[in-house]
Amino acid sequence: MKFNDPLVNLFKKEFRNILDILRDTELTSYNRAVLNSKLQEIGRVLINLDSSTKIWINHVYPKYWDATIKTAQDYFKYIEAPIKAYTFTGIHLETVRLAMEETYYDIARGLRYVDYSAKRIIQESAKEIIIQGKIKGITLTESKKILEKKIENIGVNAIIDKGGKRWSLDTYTEMVLRTKTMKLANDTTLNYCIDNGRQYVVINPHDTECPFCAPWQGKVVSITMDYDPEIAEGTLDEVEGSGVFHPNCLCTYSPYVPELQEYKYRYRDELFDNLDKASDDTYKEIRNAS
Repeated sequence: MKFNDPLVNLFKKEFRNILDILRDTELTSYNRAVLNSKLQEIGRVLINLDSSTKIWINHVYPKYWDATIKTAQDYFKYIEAPIKAYTFTGIHLETVRLAMEETYYDIARGLRYVDYSAKRIIQESAKEIIIQGKIKGITLTESKKILEKKIENIGVNAIIDKGGKRWSLDTYTEMVLRTKTMKLANDTTLNYCIDNGRQYVVINPHDTECPFCAPWQGKVVSITMDYDPEIAEGTLDEVEGSGVFHPNCLCTYSPYVPELQEYKYRYRDELFDNLDKASDDTYKEIRNAS
């Protein structure tokens, strides 16, 4: 599974770059011009990441939609069901558009918080260094230790979640992209089922010890509240309400077709393969256009 790797790898690279910029900041004496220069340097990195995020999701999300539709259509070929022609309009267009907006909003929020964290690290380090310098003098080595301590304590965070966990820019971005990509794939599958009159889906089983996801692996559930209890063990809303499809979740579901249950593992594998290919094709497109 490597979808979104090109953008994730860029964020990992630039996150290290931001840390290097911070650690290279000269703080033995307060020089506003020097500090502003460092903050502007970090700002340029963040602007580049913001632009790269827009380009990536605008190119790849329609391809992720297409990859999911292809996976579902290939699945139904096994029973020679008529394949409906799809166009990127209506509910499908709105699903992708919403996914793009949500992804960009979440990543942009992380970039803004990193900008705030970097400013706070430099400002608080400079303040402490000035105070210590006036009291007893300070060496370059001592100032570097203060700066490193501020980086450790404050953190170059993209977000601090409700549980108090700190997310660095790269891990946060990877989590957002993984979560939103899986949501887009599942929402597209749901739309496909509705379009083709399929009321039930299967939670595709995979190796997981997640206490939320494990109980639902391989279970058939209904898209609607009214269902046959001899077929389904609950509803898709109940699955989500129990904690499945959480951040970083890799759970997927496929249309329930009794004749094809022996292919339930394969569906998820084919979906991931198609998403990986869409990611690779997008990277080549963007690289060739630049």
